[in-house]
Amino acid sequence: MRLVIHMDPPSTCPQCSNEILTSFFDTIWFRPNKKEKYVFNLPAYFCAKCSELYVEPGILEARGLTGLKCTFAIELDIISYPEYYDWLEKNFHNDTDDPPLNN
Repeated sequence: MRLVIHMDPPSTCPQCSNEILTSFFDTIWFRPNKKEKYVFNLPAYFCAKCSELYVEPGILEARGLTGLKCTFAIELDIISYPEYYDWLEKNFHNDTDDPPLNN
């Protein structure tokens, strides 16, 4: 899986023009010479065809992920997380909304 830092919300994948999935993901990040870092409820975009995960730089920085490699991501079951549903529908790239930062 490749991680792509992306500022604008894509409607399609820039690599293959496939539809992008906008959701929250539980992820694992590789840290050299340290244990892997687990990050839950990460708002991101994902292209299943290219295996590209798109994340805003501000979110990466807030979660301490800048420069790390994402080695695993799985989409959360939105039904299990109803408090995020309305916020997700607004599209988390709205500058007036801050993403939840639960680690």
